[in-house]
Amino acid sequence: IYWLPPALTDAVPQDPRAIMRHHAASVVKETPALRYQLQRGSKPRGRCAEGFCECLPPFRGPLCELEDPPRVPQERKGVIHYITAETERDMLDLERSLKTLWLRFN
Repeated sequence: IYWLPPALTDAVPQDPRAIMRHHAASVVKETPALRYQLQRGSKPRGRCAEGFCECLPPFRGPLCELEDPPRVPQERKGVIHYITAETERDMLDLERSLKTLWLRFN
């Protein structure tokens, strides 16, 4: 069961997978104490830079408070996380990188 602040429950679907999809690429404007909340502890949930904050995988949500569990249990823990603009140059770089990763690690 996932908890959401009351103000968000009307706008967000209640199905757990739909909630995760809704928050898949959340970038939030940095507010006082948000950086501390996201980066504290032994398992940071997010990072802030240049006035904006984003969640680190597998965390999602406005405060990176939702942990997105894997759909299939995994032996290895790892993630590839790309944040990129939708420019042609960046898309070509992403395509090249993914092909290279696939060839070297599969």
